[in-house]
Amino acid sequence: MFLISLISSMICYADTLTTESNISKHIESVSFLDSQNKARQIYTIYTSLAKHKDIANTKQWHSLLHYENNKSLINKKSRFFISPKGYINPLAEYNAFIYSILLEELHALKQVKNQSYNDDKSLICQYPARLNFIATQLQGIERKRLLDYIDTKKCIGLQTFYNRASFDFISLEFAGESDINPNSAMGHIYLSTQESFHADRAYTISFFATTNLGFNPINYIRVFIGGVRGHVVLMPAKSARSKYLDDEKRTLYRFKLLLNTYQKRLLQQHLWELKDKEIHYKFITYNCNTAMRKILGVANRAFDIRSKKILQTPTEYLSLLHKQGLITQQDITLPEKKQEFVKRHGENNVLDTKKNSRLSFSYAGFTPFVTPTNHHLQIEFNPIYIDGRNADTAYKEFMEAKLAAFSVGLDSITLQPYINKLELLRLKSVLDIAQTRSFSKLMNISFESNLYQPDNNGGFLTAANTSSHIMPTIEFGLGIGKYTKHTRWYILPRIGYRYEVIHNVYMGFESGVITSFRWHDYDFKGIFNYTYFYDFMGNNRGYDGMLYAYFGMSVLKNIDIFIESKYYHTLLQTSKIPYEATEILQYNTGIAWYF
Repeated sequence: MFLISLISSMICYADTLTTESNISKHIESVSFLDSQNKARQIYTIYTSLAKHKDIANTKQWHSLLHYENNKSLINKKSRFFISPKGYINPLAEYNAFIYSILLEELHALKQVKNQSYNDDKSLICQYPARLNFIATQLQGIERKRLLDYIDTKKCIGLQTFYNRASFDFISLEFAGESDINPNSAMGHIYLSTQESFHADRAYTISFFATTNLGFNPINYIRVFIGGVRGHVVLMPAKSARSKYLDDEKRTLYRFKLLLNTYQKRLLQQHLWELKDKEIHYKFITYNCNTAMRKILGVANRAFDIRSKKILQTPTEYLSLLHKQGLITQQDITLPEKKQEFVKRHGENNVLDTKKNSRLSFSYAGFTPFVTPTNHHLQIEFNPIYIDGRNADTAYKEFMEAKLAAFSVGLDSITLQPYINKLELLRLKSVLDIAQTRSFSKLMNISFESNLYQPDNNGGFLTAANTSSHIMPTIEFGLGIGKYTKHTRWYILPRIGYRYEVIHNVYMGFESGVITSFRWHDYDFKGIFNYTYFYDFMGNNRGYDGMLYAYFGMSVLKNIDIFIESKYYHTLLQTSKIPYEATEILQYNTGIAWYF
């Protein structure tokens, strides 16, 4: 009876026993249970683990908790942590973990004499990777006691997972950029597994946002602030690949992970630990790439590799792993609609692309023809992901995916700084309609200034705009393209809305040619197009026609030099908004750095 009452009192106070002093006090209480062989064994193991608090300071323990910069990337409300401070204090999580196991086992002794509490709800069954790692940090008799004590054979769910998702062969897969789904404009990275003698027993393991973002801007804002739920999902590989290949027409790249048997088992156990844990999906700090990087880092710390940027894209991560010799490319699977295109133009080399952030500095001249040229300095920053102006031949089709890109300038005469444009989301693809049976597409949500400087009467002057008065523009387009050896020809009609002074709905017609080629180890990119806008309410952008020309050269792998020219003109005058000028020529020369 004394044993039962003591255990009951400990369990009642379990939620308050979080400090080391409280734990020590109840260790003394547990010592009265020495007459019970099982209790003595539990107590011995616990005191052994309690002495090794240095385990909580190891990089591997931090990896198990997905720590980065002294804080876990997993949301504190995700039910992944045992201690309420576990997301910021690895020692608190370690202490809470071993102490909670002690309480569970004592509770089991209360219920059934000499029977441990090993079922699917127990911590031993829920956190096998943690216990596996802790065992590797012990020596001699301490390690043997813990290994003898950990019996996961009664963990029915875990054993089913072992049998269902065999890790005989494990790969890292990349579903290439989607020109259909804005959610996957940067591609998707995930794990795939397969059993040695049963090819049909193959699964994929992915981290997904559980909200269907669609084209709803509010959902994209939620992704940025971390308000979207995410889960690690196991699904049959056949279903996943059908979705990517057949539904979304994306190329699949598979890479063999160089892991030993122990690392594979540890990885498998950690994936089980993440099962049914609601982890907040946040585009910048915890996305599919972050999840895979942290999960693989549990198996081998070398996989938890990243650049110093806030956001790491899947292609950047794959490139780093390849350079470190941690992956080897296995195969590429093409959707049926892209097979003819790849046969003619070759495969994309996702391991050899430019880095995914672009920062450019340029001199800009604005010539309104009725006044002298204005001289400006301009800076453009595209943090994510692919800028269509990249002089890069690693990708054969033309794709552009920009998120939170902006352009600022400085008038060199007045020294007036200004904001020119903020592109919240810009997706553009030019595809060969005959070879891929896919349309070219455009989606643009941005804030842009009028071309000309505003006056005080609702009109616009002749000088280039330095007011930082940026207003919303939304565009959607669908067109056709044709590829020859190094050239892409396209026509891309669009519809759009813009507000400045007045509300304006318009149609746009863009036609152009893009060339990309390699010559003497240098990559070149040329873009030439013309866009005409037909405004239903009135021209509130400053022009209704734009002739655009760009030529860039890659002087180093991640350094381009470029010249760029834009000729704006007005064909149809509007009485709703007065303009003093009807044409202006802008030309830029500069350098772009990719990092």
